[in-house]
Amino acid sequence: MKKNLLMLAVCLMFVSLFTMVTNVYGIQIKEPKEEASLYLFVTKSPETLTNKDVTVTINSFFSGYINGNKTQVSSYELAEINGWTLSDDKQSLTKVFESNTVEDENVKVTVAKVNGNTDFNAQTKEDTAIISVTNIDKVAPVVTQDQKENEDGSIDVLLTVEDEHINKELELKNWTKVETQDKKVLYKRNYTDSANDEVIVTDLADNSTTAEIAVNIDKKTSDKSDIDVPDDTNNNTPKNNENVVDNSGNPETSDIVVYFGIALLLSIGILIATKKYYNSKINNN
Repeated sequence: MKKNLLMLAVCLMFVSLFTMVTNVYGIQIKEPKEEASLYLFVTKSPETLTNKDVTVTINSFFSGYINGNKTQVSSYELAEINGWTLSDDKQSLTKVFESNTVEDENVKVTVAKVNGNTDFNAQTKEDTAIISVTNIDKVAPVVTQDQKENEDGSIDVLLTVEDEHINKELELKNWTKVETQDKKVLYKRNYTDSANDEVIVTDLADNSTTAEIAVNIDKKTSDKSDIDVPDDTNNNTPKNNENVVDNSGNPETSDIVVYFGIALLLSIGILIATKKYYNSKINNN
């Protein structure tokens, strides 16, 4: 009997001590209720650098205590948000971004219905999604060129490529990479002949620019002969006592005729003089 009374006294003391501690530290004991909380997670497509639009999706799940057990609520609907598209199951929201966000957007998402009812008990029925889009680049590289003539008549073309997301590993056929900076790459090529080329430059977001290269090299100086050739259009008549020589180095036909005529006249003259001489000699005898 005394033993039972002693145990009862100990139990009463323990209950009193527990009650005092809970009152001092503000501890409240509650039975689990049917409470649930909304949780959000955000995805982007694509997530890598792109020159296309980006689709952002706010996904959700509703989880909490049902009948004293932690579980996920499957039958619930989110409220509509202006500018966002609610999915068919009404548990996610999507929006297409054509450009990057200037600053983070805070999107407040709220549960509108649970099990088809708008009147429900939920510990937290709303949450805020932070939206940030920074992987869109639709700007093509800027390409400039500078040409410099060398002493040998060739021309060096310096190509400068500038871009926010420049491809520093890009190699251009027939061009030499001479300098690489943070957002700039310089290429060089030497031209010895006139040319019209197209150079296509692409950045990391797959934006491209086509540069038109026009090189004009004047070769008149290097091709000029040391011998001055007379202009036949100004004077086609040879000077006196000047033989005109054809490509073979021989006198032309007209000169031969002249020489032949002179020789013939001289021969006739000699014959006449000789005849006169003999006639006079015969007459004297």
